[in-house]
Amino acid sequence: MRWAVLVMVLFLLSTAAPAMEVTYLDGRPARSLEPLTADSLLYYRFDEIVSVLGGSWSWIPLRRRATLRVEQDSVAVTVDSPFFVVNSHGLHMTSPVLYRRGLVWVPGEFLLLTCRRLESIEIQWIHEADSLVIGHRDGDIHIASLRQDSLETSLGLVLPSQASWTISPVSGDSCTVTILDAILSLDEIDTLKTKAPLRRITAQQLLGRAYLTLHFTTTEISVHASQPSGGGLLTITVEEMAENAAPLSTRDPSGPIRTVVIDPGHGGEDHGTRSPQGIEEKDVALSLAKILAKLLRRRLPEAEVLLTRQDDIGIPLRKRAESANHWGGDLFISLHCNSSFNRSAKGFQVFFLSPAVTDQARAVAAMENAVIVLPEPEPGFPDTSLAFSLWDMVQNAYLSASNDLARAITDAARSRLDTAVLKPAQASLFVLNGLDMPSVLIEVGYLSNPMEARRLRDQGYLEQVALAIAEGIESFEAERLRESNTEPPLQQETPAW
Repeated sequence: MRWAVLVMVLFLLSTAAPAMEVTYLDGRPARSLEPLTADSLLYYRFDEIVSVLGGSWSWIPLRRRATLRVEQDSVAVTVDSPFFVVNSHGLHMTSPVLYRRGLVWVPGEFLLLTCRRLESIEIQWIHEADSLVIGHRDGDIHIASLRQDSLETSLGLVLPSQASWTISPVSGDSCTVTILDAILSLDEIDTLKTKAPLRRITAQQLLGRAYLTLHFTTTEISVHASQPSGGGLLTITVEEMAENAAPLSTRDPSGPIRTVVIDPGHGGEDHGTRSPQGIEEKDVALSLAKILAKLLRRRLPEAEVLLTRQDDIGIPLRKRAESANHWGGDLFISLHCNSSFNRSAKGFQVFFLSPAVTDQARAVAAMENAVIVLPEPEPGFPDTSLAFSLWDMVQNAYLSASNDLARAITDAARSRLDTAVLKPAQASLFVLNGLDMPSVLIEVGYLSNPMEARRLRDQGYLEQVALAIAEGIESFEAERLRESNTEPPLQQETPAW
């Protein structure tokens, strides 16, 4: 009897994970999906997923195969197999489908992989909130005007009253306007005809957040945005800068840190690595970057702290380095998550640019450089085979300082973090190539390790990671100032971007 009670208690504890909320944009009542926890992973009932999608399903006992149908879409899964098929496209999960209590259960990542490929229904999985959003909402951002001449372009947007917006600094030859609580009319964007200095406009919609990326014909660009205090027309003006514009200020490589550039790895369509539970590297990197930026602004009030991306947008690796150099960065910190076929692999590790000298460093370089294989290479982007040869011969002027920064952050992490902290390593990392400053890439943990993946989703643990990195940066600066016998500067006025 006692054993039966114990088994029941353990069973109830194993299913105590929070339910996934399902929201419909067409006004239907919200629903929820209750998960099953197995092998530290969250699984969801296949038949309940079918129900929330408004579809039907069939079961073939001999083949142990379940098939979901929503209008013209078809999704087939097989019990005990990680492989499944969406509309004739074979896909692979890191964990197999289960059959428990007479029901078919699919791992959480099934939702992520399936959402992107259904054609008859719009569905998005919001990982941070463990929620599904289903349905379509008409666009409420409209193009009011587009005036262009050889030196200036003015774009007028009509926004809904509840919308708010931000605009990023110019990064290389582009910048992004982010509009919250509004939906783009994508057809209107597609029909715009632009000319220099505005080369083209690309758009992306993620739920209630809209992104307009302005691409320019030159990097010498000034962008301004304005809107009346009561709301209404948002006007974005793009101007080509005069040839005699003031150059960027130079920096003292031995002086105090004045500009720190934080690079949240991946973003947009580049998801990075992903945990078995569906936690994505791009999301962890951005969350950590924002925590670190806030912490550095408080601990280094004399320094400007900038992010290469503030939202879930894709930025080519080349442009990240270009932006950091353009901003006059003194340090470049690129944040990432690691992955391994060995699910017990764990730990925090800092890399700096140099030919990879260990198998592990080569594996990290291969994973983080993989994004450079783009379907549409940009003009002037080097051939990747040539680039790999050049990286092996790289001579980084900041190699010694980058090594010192890596060691300082590693030492701080060892005293701050309750996890394995591996020694710094050298790797041929493209995102660090071409940077005119000390730079490191930090793999903050392994998303392939279920336990470490859960920690990387925890706000408190990310704050500890950010604190370790900040303490390492402070230690690096203090040592640099001791060597140069330079006093810290008086607090500077924050430059306008």
